[in-house]
Amino acid sequence: MKSLNTKTILKMIEFGSNKISENFEYINDLNVFPVPDGDTGINMKTSIIGAYEMVKNMDDITLFEFAKNFNRQLLMNARGNSGVIFSQIFRGFFDPIKEGQNELSFKELPDCFLAAKERSYKSVSSPIEGTILTLIRMLSEEIQAKKDTFNDVKEIFSYVEKRSFEIVEMTPDMLPSLKESGVVDSGAYGLAIFFQGMYEAIDNGNTNELVVQTKKIVKKTTPTKKVSFIDSPERQEIYEEGFGYCCEFICQLNYKLFPEQVKKSNFNMDSFEKELLSIGNSLVLVLNDDLVKVHIHTFEPYRMLEIGQKYGEFLKIKIENMTEQFFEKNSEVPRNELLKSMKLSDKTKIIVTVPTQKYGKFLKSEFGISTFINTEKTGNPSINDFINKIEEVKSKNIIIIIDDSNIILSAEQAIQLKSNNINFLLIKARNPLEMMSALMSLEIEADFKTNLRYMNKAIQSSKIGMISTSVKTLKTKKGLHVQKGNYIGIENKEIISSNENIVEASINLIKKIIGKEKPKLIYLLQGKDTNGNDISKIEKFINEQYGIKCKKILGEQKTFNLYFGFW
Repeated sequence: MKSLNTKTILKMIEFGSNKISENFEYINDLNVFPVPDGDTGINMKTSIIGAYEMVKNMDDITLFEFAKNFNRQLLMNARGNSGVIFSQIFRGFFDPIKEGQNELSFKELPDCFLAAKERSYKSVSSPIEGTILTLIRMLSEEIQAKKDTFNDVKEIFSYVEKRSFEIVEMTPDMLPSLKESGVVDSGAYGLAIFFQGMYEAIDNGNTNELVVQTKKIVKKTTPTKKVSFIDSPERQEIYEEGFGYCCEFICQLNYKLFPEQVKKSNFNMDSFEKELLSIGNSLVLVLNDDLVKVHIHTFEPYRMLEIGQKYGEFLKIKIENMTEQFFEKNSEVPRNELLKSMKLSDKTKIIVTVPTQKYGKFLKSEFGISTFINTEKTGNPSINDFINKIEEVKSKNIIIIIDDSNIILSAEQAIQLKSNNINFLLIKARNPLEMMSALMSLEIEADFKTNLRYMNKAIQSSKIGMISTSVKTLKTKKGLHVQKGNYIGIENKEIISSNENIVEASINLIKKIIGKEKPKLIYLLQGKDTNGNDISKIEKFINEQYGIKCKKILGEQKTFNLYFGFW
């Protein structure tokens, strides 16, 4: 096989996706930390499966068009840092493909891997070696050095599969925390598994057999359009009964009504999407040669027309007033009250991420947050999840507070997409109690610069302890022996106590954190399976030993039995 076309690339992505689906639980288990909170596998699975489902029928378009669609869907479905980095690796991989290109030669593949490395490293401000980034870097460099020795596509991907797992085995020697826990990097392993699936798709040796096997997994249909943006059922359900105007138009790019007309701007799909996102939602784009079709819900259709006319002229336009359609169906709804609520407010709205529905409701009642993204069932939120919440609060000023550093990249990408008409402040907490500490310091009437200072200071000064269960036996750098199944006390990612009894593990943790600086108040965030009697014993110790008041919150989180916040 000397080259890859759209159909073959699609099969390779399908096989790679299936490999991730088959192995995501094992990828989750490859924790740097001996706490069962690994989510790399589920993040990678959700990211790639979500993207694949959106493009699986696009097998009759050019490789260039397919790559653009796939990259966009992969980014929009990306969850957690691993999902976002994974999306950037494949965005980079397809970067060298030129417009109109139908096939990717084996001689071009080394440059694709190199571009994948460059794009993914640019997406991370402080790259860490011994991770998924290391895998793509070493692969790209070695393939570049050996590119003259490869004779076809299969040879390259055979090398990629074998070498990927060899590099994965090297990650513990590059990252001490991996070696201490006796594991390889989960993200790197996930990427290696995906590459393995890609190789198996072309190692079948018989194109017909490959198609037959695939048909058992994917129902084949003939695509009638080339969707280039968010088209998921969940997103459409949210905006199906929208307000404002439902608009559609077909525009011929670079077309002028008369010769003297102002020259049209060069069309760029990414820029075009961002311009349209700044004025509406429920966006779907269809591109066919020099024609672009747009569907969007907006309150300002004239701005939509201005954006479209920058690049060409209209062949067809349809604008329907959804608000009036709604009132025709719901005559009992007070018109003035509802119309007021549809405009973007100047009032600052707060969006937070939370580990459980219970904790989200607590924050809403105690701190007046506007809405929350519950990660209890879905894992780390996707970019799409953030966009939906941003549009839900209908405000020009939004503060987003995350409770997990794995969510940072998804939040930042969502903010970038919606920043044209909304002011954002992103606060990066690392756990639910740090996030609550930030909320305590929030001055809702203050400007964003002031709140950034207040809230970051609150996070930095917070002392947070956590209790979880160890899933392996190990010895820490400081000589603490941890038995599998023990309750472990954690502060700043370091295990500082271990005991088979949760009360003893908690007491030892509390003693070491308090030290000489006695706090005025201790918050206890109680997990789902934590016994109330054990909580009472811990509270009694704190009261009798230190005379400190405790405030208990029922969080019902699964991974961590207890969070302690010292204020």
